[in-house]
Amino acid sequence: MFEVDWRDEALNDLTEAWLAAVGPGREAVTAAVGRIDDALEQNPLDTGEGREEENYRIHFEAPLVVIFRVFPTERRVLVVMTWPIIRRRS
Repeated sequence: MFEVDWRDEALNDLTEAWLAAVGPGREAVTAAVGRIDDALEQNPLDTGEGREEENYRIHFEAPLVVIFRVFPTERRVLVVMTWPIIRRRS
C-alpha cells in the first residue's frame, strides 16, 4: 500500500471542480476521487501514463484528470494537480 497525499493546490482545484459540477456531476467527481485514491494506494506505478519528468504520471478518471508523483522507496504518492475533463458539445 502507498500513502496518498494531495497538495493544497490540487485540493483547491478539486473543490472548484466539484462546486462547478451540478447534480450528478458532483456525485461523479466524488466517485472519481475514490477510484483515484484506491488506484494510487494499490499500484501507482501502473496507474495512468508516465511523463518525461522522473516519477510523474498522469491519470484520466472521468470526469477528472490528475497529475501525481510517485516516491517508490517511501511508498508515497503526491497528487500535484487536478482538473475536470471538459467535454465539448458538437
